[in-house]
Amino acid sequence: MPIVDPHLHIFGSANDRQYFRIDDYAEELTRGHRILKTVYMEAYRSGWRTTGPEHLRSVGEVESIASRTREPITTAYGHCEFA
Repeated sequence: MPIVDPHLHIFGSANDRQYFRIDDYAEELTRGHRILKTVYMEAYRSGWRTTGPEHLRSVGEVESIASRTREPITTAYGHCEFA
């Protein structure tokens, strides 16, 4: 059965105490589930802009995820359109 994972966080880096990277999720995709798409949710202000108008700082998180997820992840079931 094809699956859309409706709740995905990608945040931080390996230097952070808590993090979950795209590579971590790619590993999850090898565990037998046919996940074809994911939906990204906010993640702990990861990637927020540190300058500029306060009300636009969260846009940095969207920019960060969009730039890191342009290409799908290839799985045993085909491509997973990520975030």
